[in-house]
Amino acid sequence: MAGTGSPPGVRRGGRQKGTPNKATAEARAAFGMVFEKLAPEVEGWIREVAETDPARAAELVLRLAEYFVPKLARTEVVGAEDAEPLVVEVVTLSAGEPLGPVALPG
Repeated sequence: MAGTGSPPGVRRGGRQKGTPNKATAEARAAFGMVFEKLAPEVEGWIREVAETDPARAAELVLRLAEYFVPKLARTEVVGAEDAEPLVVEVVTLSAGEPLGPVALPG
């Protein structure tokens, strides 16, 4: 029967967008359990590599982090073309100096 389906772009069933499938969820859970048990050994391996090659050790840490900390999408902040640029002033306080109200330039 032609013409009885949903129009293009209309979803009628299945998983919600962004929901991981069962196999992916199980694989992630299994990897997490294995890594949790190996974490002390992995830390030792990374420290051992760091003794001779700190840059490689940092790379290993960053590559492992990808599995546990999601990457954030880069965004561009765009303002009006005629707007003045945002100026950020960094103020360093010395020890013991009281922190009071900050007056912003008007």
